[in-house]
Amino acid sequence: MTTAGWIFMCGSVSAVVALTCFCYWKALVQSGSEKKMHAPLDIDTDD
Repeated sequence: MTTAGWIFMCGSVSAVVALTCFCYWKALVQSGSEKKMHAPLDIDTDD
């Protein structure tokens, strides 16, 4: 494989890994997410 191929492959893999880590961090670690996730105590289904 050529040098340009190695550079392109390493850049692509690094971008995917960085995006994956960012998404995991955003979903699992970031504070304040518990404030946004709530539901009403009584759900009326009109049965």
